[in-house]
Amino acid sequence: MLKQKHIENEVLNMKVNDCSDVSSQRAMMKMPLPAKARTQQVLLGSVGVLFVVVFSCVFYAAHTHQRMQQFQNDLTNIKASFQKRSADMENRFRRSVSQNNFVKKQIKHVVKRSPNESQGIHASTAPESNAGATYIRWGRRNCPEQDGTHLVYHGSAAGGHHTSTGGSTDIICLARNITYTQNGVHGGYIEGHQSASYLYGLEYRDSSWINALLDYSLTENIAVQFHSVPCAVCMVSERINQLMIPGRNECPRGWFLEYTGYMMSSGNSDKHGIRPLCVDDTPQVVPGTQGNQQGASLFMMETTCTSLLCEPVVAGREIRCVVCTI
Repeated sequence: MLKQKHIENEVLNMKVNDCSDVSSQRAMMKMPLPAKARTQQVLLGSVGVLFVVVFSCVFYAAHTHQRMQQFQNDLTNIKASFQKRSADMENRFRRSVSQNNFVKKQIKHVVKRSPNESQGIHASTAPESNAGATYIRWGRRNCPEQDGTHLVYHGSAAGGHHTSTGGSTDIICLARNITYTQNGVHGGYIEGHQSASYLYGLEYRDSSWINALLDYSLTENIAVQFHSVPCAVCMVSERINQLMIPGRNECPRGWFLEYTGYMMSSGNSDKHGIRPLCVDDTPQVVPGTQGNQQGASLFMMETTCTSLLCEPVVAGREIRCVVCTI
């Protein structure tokens, strides 16, 4: 009996000791950490935050670099595509020019003339290199004196009579030395008037009021009224096109200026209308012509405000023009 009671006391003491140990551990857990331990804990937290920041920066930099690389690749592809399309357009242009015999094909002029002919088609002025663009210089017997420009031939402007209701509305540059072969044969001519379509010389018809607008320093006369209008067919080497621009006295960027002038055509009261011409503002005349022959008429053109905007058009002013090549 005593022994059993002794055992129960020992068990009771062990439980009390266990409770004391648990209480001691809880008390120790509630005690503040030492300063060194707190410093280590803060340092570990800072290192964690720094790691997160560094990782984010590295990830963003890598993503940005990838996007920049993609952008550079896109630019490279666009540049290559543009260069390819430019090369294709240039090749098509060259093929078109070659097919139309504009470039790299010499022009051979075969001219038949009698021993007594001293003027006419100038075979000696034919270009020695590539062909080019041609245009008519109205009002002059020669071409502009500039490199690459050659005179093909010169002559007189001709068209329908100013009182006719029919005939050609175009003015032609009739060669100075007309070729006649034989009478009454194929390719020849027949004497007398058989045709109902006649050509007349084109005359300057404006009075002396136009003298203030024109430069007569290269003209044999001090006036052009009632004289016939000369013309010259010119060729410019290494050009492929020509353009006449009414209302301007200068060429667009990239074009070459050949000559400037004034727009002229038939008179308002003429029954026979002709297409407007750009007549050189330093005009010449056909030598030996004068006297109001009443053939085809040529007058200075002026603007009106009828169906034309009066800004920038000014009613009553003469119209300039320019001939350009490219």
